[in-house]
Amino acid sequence: MPDTHKTSFNASSNCNTFIWTALLCVIGVWLVALVAAGLTAATVFSGLTPLEPSSEAFADYPQPWQWRYLAGLVTEPAFRIADLTQFICLPLTFLLLLWQHRTGALCPTRVLDHVRTYLVLLASVLLMARWASVQMAMTTLLETEREYVAEGNWAGAQMTQDAFLQYHGTASHFWEATTVVVAIAFVATAWAAAKRA
Repeated sequence: MPDTHKTSFNASSNCNTFIWTALLCVIGVWLVALVAAGLTAATVFSGLTPLEPSSEAFADYPQPWQWRYLAGLVTEPAFRIADLTQFICLPLTFLLLLWQHRTGALCPTRVLDHVRTYLVLLASVLLMARWASVQMAMTTLLETEREYVAEGNWAGAQMTQDAFLQYHGTASHFWEATTVVVAIAFVATAWAAAKRA
């Protein structure tokens, strides 16, 4: 006669293991997206700054606006993909945390459970605050600059890029803070998973 209690325990254990593994994977992907975009921008802009590259397609766009525009064409997709990844990983993380609480798949050290939950909440606040305070304006300015460049309105493009740069510092601080918080959340989750093992 099969031991139904043992079978139920194994099924529950497998489910809990799946939740912890999925949570680590989701937070890990979130962290990789943040780091990859940040490293892409740092590498491209630090490498291009002394070179001031130019393109025949934008020959009438004065420097340094032209090379910054070219660098933006390269790095903007990385941030767009990273933000898309964040908006996917954020709700998935909350769902998995909720699933853990509902199934009791928690760490024996409850402080770690509270810490990682609060870290995810903080990361979500930082993400939303960046979008509400600067990101939507930056996206509009970026699109406007590209329209001006396509029209050959170089003066308008310069003014739009200058306005964009006024927001850039704040956006960078939000990005760096979010990266640090998500990194700590990943470490806390890995630590909690190890303690539970």
